[in-house]
Amino acid sequence: MDTKSKNKRYPALIWGLAIILLLVGLLSVWDVIRNRAYLQSDYYFQSEPFTSQLTVEWDLLQYYHIDLKNYPEWGPAAKTNTEYIRKLRSSYESMIREKEQEIRRSYEANGAYAPVDGTAPPQPQTGEMNQQIGKAAAQLNAQLQRDISEHIAFLENQYKDVKRNVERRDGIFGYFIKNKGTGQIYTNLSGEPDQGWLKDMALYWHAFPSAPGEAENLLSISQYFKQNRLEGTILVYKEPREFSQIHADYRYYLSIRERLLKECVLAGAALLMAALALYGTRKFRIGLPQWIESIIVPYRRVPLDIRALILLAVVYLFFVFADLASVFKLPFRFDAVFPWFFLCLCTAFILVQIKETLFLFRTKGELRRQWETSYSRKLKVLITQILDNRGLFFKSAALFALTAVLGVTAVILPIAFDDGLDAAVLLCTAYIAFYLFAVLPYVLKRVAAFNTIVAGSEAIAAGRFETTVKPAGKGNLYRLAQQLNSMKDGFQTSLQNQMKSERLKTELITNVSHDLKTPLTSIISYVDLLKKNDITEAEREAYIAVLDRKTQRLKALIDDLFEASKMASGAAELNLETVNVASLLNQAMAEFSERIEASSCRFKVSIPEHKVPARLDGKKIWRVFENLIGNALKYAMPNTRVYVSLTENEHQVMFTIKNVSAYEIEFEVDELLERFKRGDQSRHTEGSGLGLAIAKSIVDLHGGELRIEIDGDYFKVTVTLDKNLEPMATAEGN
Repeated sequence: MDTKSKNKRYPALIWGLAIILLLVGLLSVWDVIRNRAYLQSDYYFQSEPFTSQLTVEWDLLQYYHIDLKNYPEWGPAAKTNTEYIRKLRSSYESMIREKEQEIRRSYEANGAYAPVDGTAPPQPQTGEMNQQIGKAAAQLNAQLQRDISEHIAFLENQYKDVKRNVERRDGIFGYFIKNKGTGQIYTNLSGEPDQGWLKDMALYWHAFPSAPGEAENLLSISQYFKQNRLEGTILVYKEPREFSQIHADYRYYLSIRERLLKECVLAGAALLMAALALYGTRKFRIGLPQWIESIIVPYRRVPLDIRALILLAVVYLFFVFADLASVFKLPFRFDAVFPWFFLCLCTAFILVQIKETLFLFRTKGELRRQWETSYSRKLKVLITQILDNRGLFFKSAALFALTAVLGVTAVILPIAFDDGLDAAVLLCTAYIAFYLFAVLPYVLKRVAAFNTIVAGSEAIAAGRFETTVKPAGKGNLYRLAQQLNSMKDGFQTSLQNQMKSERLKTELITNVSHDLKTPLTSIISYVDLLKKNDITEAEREAYIAVLDRKTQRLKALIDDLFEASKMASGAAELNLETVNVASLLNQAMAEFSERIEASSCRFKVSIPEHKVPARLDGKKIWRVFENLIGNALKYAMPNTRVYVSLTENEHQVMFTIKNVSAYEIEFEVDELLERFKRGDQSRHTEGSGLGLAIAKSIVDLHGGELRIEIDGDYFKVTVTLDKNLEPMATAEGN
């Protein structure tokens, strides 16, 4: 018992170890890929933090050495001649003009001031107005001076702050900048640095302006150097004299690089061990745990494309949890176990999916079989079926859209009413009215028509074939009702035909029994007579003659029955050859010459004297002629004419025989072609009732047509045969 328990645990432990190793390797690879830029030893000097620090240093140097160089030594005129102060003066001048115009308009409105135009003298209030204008201008000028003083004080304080920052950062940054136009130099070094000194003292340095394509992160600084004809070097010391954020960030970037290098080794080892573990499961035939195998069987019934979507979702979740899993960050936190749990599940699922993918490609026909049952395949078939009737599809889509708009309108209407949006309220109300009085009646009519069709179909299914489905209107439902009515009529006709066929089968059995029993009864009776000893020789010979006729009659019936059965079963074969149909018909007429002469009917024969060649089975066509001529001799009215003719055209041969029936024909033409059906329903003649049926089967076997026409007692048979029957036509009879 304990051994079985261990055997069940081993697969789970081995697969669990393989999954964890694989997961460690994948997470290591993922972390290295995400942070691969850190693998460059100088990546920090291309990063945003370093660019920001160097930009701040350059802004300070530009402000201190170039924009406000030696600002404390500037005179009052220089300090007040800045761009800002010029704009400030212009602004106050505009304000003084606007104030003067405002005072003048005020006096004009009160009628206390008339403009000097040469016709009216100035009014006494002019002096008062000028005093107010002067007072307002003085106040604004005083405010301007205060703003200028405040701005100059601000610049002086700002200059002092920038100077302190530049001097404080001298232990971190070094610079040597030269103006090529004036020759002026800005530096905190003892002289221009050379390459050897820079390698020894500088952690980083860069010569400006940059060469094309170099130091893209410092492009703005490089452009300023070019525009102002500056050149020089800015550097970062290896050993700062005070705390430096640049050096702290640089050490942090180096620590990330060292971690990534270790992760590369870890990824290689973990993936190698995982590969060995997976190889071991295959080599030693260690299957998946039983509970996973039990899940795979129903999972395979999920459509293939749905499984593909699930796989994509799991892969997406894998990367989400991989971002959350702080695997390689210290200190380790307990909440990091949560992403690891889901990562293990995702990895196990992906492994199972890989196994299933291999199963699909290795099993012949499995991929095709599962694709045939996929949701996409079914959806494609469904869409194809829908698009086969585009009118119904677009009507359904339009109805869905109109109903969706109604829902949106019902939500918007109360909001528009509360907000007082009259146009929106009117539009929503109009749409609701349109839906209620146009769309809803349309839907209700279709529902009523559908209910009518359902009720009609239920009645027809119950056997009430007199029911006719009559939905109102036109369209697809109307066509469906018409088709349902056509199906009902067709089923009713089929049922009638089936009943007729059952009746004919009953008659067939009766006729066969009668036709076989009559000569058999006679044979039995005459055999009994021959067994008597008291008969004369003349009587014996007479009895034997009767027996001979009856046995010949019985043999003919059985031969005809066998021939008809052979034709009906498709076992008959054609022996095609080119025959002279005219000669064949003449031979048939010659065979019946004695019977024709003995009968009271007069035969009118029209057969071409020239050859009428056709590719046919001569023996079987002779049988057709024999049956039709014999049929005319049996059933033609005495003392009437029988017409026999043979004609041809380029592609066909037509044989026609016409006579007046001695018996009243009270049934359909199709019934004459049934087996054992006779024109003489009393069955006093010696026919088997199979002649026409056999003839029609032979003609059908040749791909021809045997057509019967009846007009009262007038009886006509027409046989049409192709002259050039191809051998493949015989396949119909095989």
